[in-house]
Amino acid sequence: MNVSEKIKNAFARVEITERPAGRTYVLVAKEDLRAVAGFICAELGGRLSTISAVDLRSGVELLYHLALNDAGAIVSLRVHVDKPELEIGSLTDIIPAADWIEREIGEMFGLFFVGHPRLERLLLPDDWPAGKYPLRKKSFESENELPEGANG
Repeated sequence: MNVSEKIKNAFARVEITERPAGRTYVLVAKEDLRAVAGFICAELGGRLSTISAVDLRSGVELLYHLALNDAGAIVSLRVHVDKPELEIGSLTDIIPAADWIEREIGEMFGLFFVGHPRLERLLLPDDWPAGKYPLRKKSFESENELPEGANG
């Protein structure tokens, strides 16, 4: 049984898209993310490579990229987090490597990772304006709104 079949057998609600070169994309409801990620790591030998985020009009899409070295595969869990809530459960207790990247995404996109043990700032200065997220579309209407020194 291949990686996709194992995931689908364990989680019937996911949608799986296989791509060439061992890439598999799994669309996961945010309430199922922790269970699916935990299964891939514990049962399939996955390890977190990174997490990426994309600001969409309706919310933010998170992609949790998990490498399965023994299978020669990369599984990317795609999760949509709706605006304006932008909350999702943290994976830090089951995948400690998620710690800093969840903090970075939270800071840059305004997501709140519920259950994260320490969401203090990682990249932005302490005087960065509240509610302004550098990688979120429409966070700043113009360059004139950027904090001093923020445009390089």
